[in-house]
Amino acid sequence: MARLILWLAILSVSYYDISAMIQSDPMTMTSQNILNQVSYRNPIVGIQNVPDSCNDTCRISVLHNLWTLVSQGIANTKGSDIFRNVVLVGDYNECLNSVGNTCHAKAYCTNLIGSYKCTCWSGYRDADTNQKPGRTCQDINECSENSHNCHAGSALCVNTIGSYQCQCKSGFSGDGRVCHDINECEAGLHQCDANALCQNIHGKYNCICKDGFSGSGLVCTDINECTSGTSHCDRDATCFNTIGGHTCACKTGFSGNGQWCSDMNECLLSSTCSSISGSVCRNTHGAFVCECSSGYKMQENAGVKSCVDKNECTDGTANCHTGSNCVNSPGSYKCQCPTGTYSTGSACADINECNGGSVCTAANTVCVNTQGSHNCSCKTGYFKNAGENCVQIVATCTTACSANAVCIGANTCACKNGYTGNGQTCTDINECQAAVSPCPAHSTCSNSDGSYTCTCNSGYKLENHVCVDHNECSTAGVCGVFGTCTNTAGGHTCTCSSGYSVVGGICVDTNECQSNPCHSNGRCTNSPGSYTCQCNAGYQGNGYTCTDINECKVGQKCASNAKCTNTPGSYTCTCNSGYNGDGVTCTDINECSNSATCGSNGICSNTVGSFICRCNSGYNLNVAANSCVDTDECTAGTHRCPAGITCSNVPGGYTCLCRSGWSWDSVRLTCVDINECSVANTCTDPKAVCVNLEGSHKCVCRSGYTASSSGACVDANECELKADV
Repeated sequence: MARLILWLAILSVSYYDISAMIQSDPMTMTSQNILNQVSYRNPIVGIQNVPDSCNDTCRISVLHNLWTLVSQGIANTKGSDIFRNVVLVGDYNECLNSVGNTCHAKAYCTNLIGSYKCTCWSGYRDADTNQKPGRTCQDINECSENSHNCHAGSALCVNTIGSYQCQCKSGFSGDGRVCHDINECEAGLHQCDANALCQNIHGKYNCICKDGFSGSGLVCTDINECTSGTSHCDRDATCFNTIGGHTCACKTGFSGNGQWCSDMNECLLSSTCSSISGSVCRNTHGAFVCECSSGYKMQENAGVKSCVDKNECTDGTANCHTGSNCVNSPGSYKCQCPTGTYSTGSACADINECNGGSVCTAANTVCVNTQGSHNCSCKTGYFKNAGENCVQIVATCTTACSANAVCIGANTCACKNGYTGNGQTCTDINECQAAVSPCPAHSTCSNSDGSYTCTCNSGYKLENHVCVDHNECSTAGVCGVFGTCTNTAGGHTCTCSSGYSVVGGICVDTNECQSNPCHSNGRCTNSPGSYTCQCNAGYQGNGYTCTDINECKVGQKCASNAKCTNTPGSYTCTCNSGYNGDGVTCTDINECSNSATCGSNGICSNTVGSFICRCNSGYNLNVAANSCVDTDECTAGTHRCPAGITCSNVPGGYTCLCRSGWSWDSVRLTCVDINECSVANTCTDPKAVCVNLEGSHKCVCRSGYTASSSGACVDANECELKADV
């Protein structure tokens, strides 16, 4: 056994021997020369007498790096480079070029003693399934994983290789992290038609055609209200279309503003029909007529019109019955019956001259009617003497006569006029029941004791013992100022002007508003002879048809940061989210004045009408709750802990839990070996030196000493070793 150890020692080339070779001729000694003198069969014992700072790994690295230089075709590397890169350092830096390592192109190469480590760049995730960190690095799509900090709702996240970009959406401006709404309406960046209103909304704008126009807002064309039936004109007005609107003008014969028109009563002016002599004015709807009174006709002579008497007797329009004669009169005619008779309307009847009581004036006379005439006779009990006077008959009657009889001879009694009987008994004669009424036509007969009376009916008057029609129209103002009187047999009719009706026998104004002629959203105003309909505030139309005005399209007073909502006949203004006020005036709400807006893990930045939460590192925004919540990098796979090292999430970040003997380097993003030898008295035996190992250390006896079975360093008897050889 001792011989085997000796043999290995002889074959071995010490670290110091290699160093001496290079230093003796640094310019000509090559890696191949040195490698030829080094046993590579057992690298642990191939190099002896290494310095205290070179542990087992270091020994392996020296031989390994020499072999690497040869195998890579650089066997002629000068000894000076070998000395610098292999001997003095005790390690070959694989990270010097891409040939010496297998790190991914998007990974960092970190040189280690005897090895190296690969770490994916920021923005990449290690996807090596064989737990070889940094060999396969895949781009992290921060956009799809929602690990970006672009302005929520107002910006687009665009993934790039190893990173991402934030771009404000159309309608917003900013750096993508903070985006502000662009008011295209105020900035003149909209494309609304010249006849449209621009309405700014969050991130965009709307174009609304003005009142009087229709279209998409980008293109607006004039609405012809006159042909579309949407004008506000009164039914008695003429509509004139204009660009974006229309005008209304009352037709001839009407007055008003065009939206309401009332009939003009031209007949109220005395000069209306003055040019036609004898004519009367009759008002019509929107006009008037000059016409001749009844019994007259219109005649034109040399271009001048006038009303002349109509001779009904000669033109055949008279309606006289048989037996009567037609007699023309100005404006009328009469049918005259022969003397002693009168017209009943259908025939000539005898005039009872005895009606009236004043025909026979001589004493003791009584009127006796005859056909076409009458006689004055002495009353019963009287006789005419030679002087034609009626004197009482002197006679003695032994038989008592009736109180209504007189004695006219020896025991002869005769009933008085108006009674009938034998003189001793007399009863009243009811003349009203006679086959031929003693009263004239158009009268009422009233019987009385021994006589009767005739009373002309209403609308008639007694003239010459007959009842003739009373022309009520001969009395001015019978029908009132706004009525026309037409005489009728025994009465009259009143024809009222438009807008008037007969009340109490005269024409008075008709209150048309009582019948609700206007639209339900309009109001009625009565006027003499007419009325007007006007739409209520908030509505448009002619009063008969009223439609709601959409004030949100025109005429509203809402603030630019408010929403206008049309309501029937009105509108409301409501401040947009992020503003407060009455809608007419809206002021920005500073949400950041409330410390709880973004929570303790975010920074609040107020914007016009909104706010932005910028989360601290290690936190991401919960858009729905407007709060910053911890990002679990361990479960999201966004941590940078190397494979095989446990990731532990902490609020706002994470830690990589290294194995015993290692500590986390947050700069290099790797676990680094803890050099226990840097602490004094790590090895308590003064004959031992501390040799640091990866993740550990060991105590090695100094040269000339060897470890005993108890682990203590004892003197090595070199003489015994030489003797054995």
